[in-house]
Amino acid sequence: MKQRACLRLALALACFTIVSAPARLGETEAESERRYGAPLPQNQDPLTFSPLLAGAVNHTYTFQGWHIRAAFVEDKAVLIKYSKIPAKDVKLDIQDEELQAILAGEASGYQWRKATAPDGPLQKLALAALAINKEFVNTNGNRAHLEQPYYHLIIESPAAKAFLQARAAAKEQQRKATVPKF
Repeated sequence: MKQRACLRLALALACFTIVSAPARLGETEAESERRYGAPLPQNQDPLTFSPLLAGAVNHTYTFQGWHIRAAFVEDKAVLIKYSKIPAKDVKLDIQDEELQAILAGEASGYQWRKATAPDGPLQKLALAALAINKEFVNTNGNRAHLEQPYYHLIIESPAAKAFLQARAAAKEQQRKATVPKF
């Protein structure tokens, strides 16, 4: 009897641990599917007119009134976009408490802080952009930005930027290879 109660408690704690795992960036496709359910089929996804990250595996999940689009590179989520599903009486812009909840879930044990403008001649312009677009950086290198009109929160890992740079370099190399030898 006591063993059965301990087994139930251990099972409940294991389930809670799986459901409340804090990291989303870095998760595999299978982990994301366990968290959010199966992704929308490509032909039923209203958001697939453009990929979140070209060349990556892109999926859209629906979860508790939200669309969660994720781009996977080498089976790891490197870019995620959160937005509310339009519905009657739903305010589409992301509220501060929702922003904080998403950032807390994406913290991975690290800390988020507001982004600061770099020093230099364009600092005033950068400060103005930061005032309009809420931007955050994580001590693990991840970045988040909430762009006007605050309908979408995009969180990206350094791996997303590296992926884009590698694709751009490969494209440039291909372009140079096609230059005729006059």
